[in-house]
Amino acid sequence: MAYQAVAAAAFGTGILSNYMQLQSNLDQSDALEFKASRYKFKAQRSRLAAEAATTQTKLNNTILMEEFNETQSLQAVQFAMQGRTGATVANIIAQDQENLNWDKEFMELSGIIKRTNLELDAAGYEMDAAQADMAAAKRKRGAYKMGGIGLLQAGTSAAQIL
Repeated sequence: MAYQAVAAAAFGTGILSNYMQLQSNLDQSDALEFKASRYKFKAQRSRLAAEAATTQTKLNNTILMEEFNETQSLQAVQFAMQGRTGATVANIIAQDQENLNWDKEFMELSGIIKRTNLELDAAGYEMDAAQADMAAAKRKRGAYKMGGIGLLQAGTSAAQIL
C-alpha cells in the first residue's frame, strides 16, 4: 500500500511538473506571436508612410508649380512696368523654367528614395515577423512533444515504483 501512495505521488508530481513546463513554453510561444504581431504592425506603418511619401512628393511639386506660376505672373507685370521685352525676358523665363524642372526632378527623386527606404524597412519587419512566427510554432511543437515525453516518463517512474 505504501508503494502505491509513493507511486501516485511521483506520478502526480511528474504530471504537475510537465504541466508547468508546458505552460511556460506556451507562454513563451505567445510572447513570440505578440512580437510577430508588433513587427507586422511596423511593416504596415512603413508601407503607409511609403505611400504618404509619394503623395507628399506630388504635393510638393504642385506647390512648386503654383509658386512658379505666381512668380511668373508677378514678373510679367514687373517686366511690363519696366518696359523690358525681348531676349532678356525670355532668358529669365527660360532660367526660371530650368530651375523649376530641376527642383521638381529633385523632389521626385527624393520621394522615390524615401519610399524605397520605407518599403525596405517594411520588408525587414515582415521578415522579422515571419521569423518570430516560425519560432513560436517551433516552441509550441516542442512544448507539446516534451509534454508527451514527460507524461510517459511520469508513468514509467510510477510503474517502476510499483
